[in-house]
Amino acid sequence: MKNLIPASLIATLLFSCQSTDTESTNLRALQGPVPVYIEIFADSLNKVEISTQVKNGTNLQEIIQATVQTGYADPARKFVNSLAGIAADPQKREFWFLEINGEGSKVGLAEIAIDDTMHVLWQLKNY
Repeated sequence: MKNLIPASLIATLLFSCQSTDTESTNLRALQGPVPVYIEIFADSLNKVEISTQVKNGTNLQEIIQATVQTGYADPARKFVNSLAGIAADPQKREFWFLEINGEGSKVGLAEIAIDDTMHVLWQLKNY
């Protein structure tokens, strides 16, 4: 893995990382009363934790793009292939797995709206 980000940069990531997406969203514009906890876990040495609050109904994809550098494997932006500078390596059969409140997501990132406290976990896994 390249460009790994140590956990000590968590606070810096929250306000300084920008998405590779050209339609970057400002996190401050999304802020509201609903707590969201995001963990990005590549391995025991490389993880990012973010805690924020957003408006009810905010799209999870907007939050992710506003907080960490996000790369996609397709033009429709449905398949995330890098988060926080950590890219999944197809030669190693890696992919980013999304869990919402302890369960594997059955829908895409853009289809998830925040309506209650949410714990989001991204894990770099092998298939």
